[in-house]
Amino acid sequence: MRSDAQLVCHGRALDRRRAALALVLGGLSLPAAATLGEGYASIDTDARGAQIVWRSQQTRGEVTVHLLALASGTQVRELVDNHGRVFAVAWQGTAVPDLRQLLGVAFRTVVAAAQTPHGGHHQLVFTRDDLVYRAQGTQRFLRGSAWLISRLPAGLTAVTLEQMLR
Repeated sequence: MRSDAQLVCHGRALDRRRAALALVLGGLSLPAAATLGEGYASIDTDARGAQIVWRSQQTRGEVTVHLLALASGTQVRELVDNHGRVFAVAWQGTAVPDLRQLLGVAFRTVVAAAQTPHGGHHQLVFTRDDLVYRAQGTQRFLRGSAWLISRLPAGLTAVTLEQMLR
């Protein structure tokens, strides 16, 4: 049986790109706020324990955009529908927020996708089941977003969603 170090060096499943992504997903995370697919109340509950410097919100039609700034300088956007559910999240900055908390059960899907071959080590983009996930970055700047297709409000176009996530 090979050790983890040997798998990183010689194993096909854990090449350099995946090892780097694993560090980004697990090792550098900072507290975030609400959880994808959960209710608006999770924003306030999680904000108490997170290192949030400031927050604001803006309503655009049937969507409320919550903008949070973490102590690390990373900004997190959470899009909430008129039923109070978080249907999309986005982040950008120098540190990855706590993706386990931000993505909830969708985090397992992201980890599984990161372990499969994909183009380039600076990005991970996929659609799987109900989840659309996009992340890219370098050592100095990271950006990502995720949304649940089934939770998108009626009439919300892809262009409008992209604008809200920026």
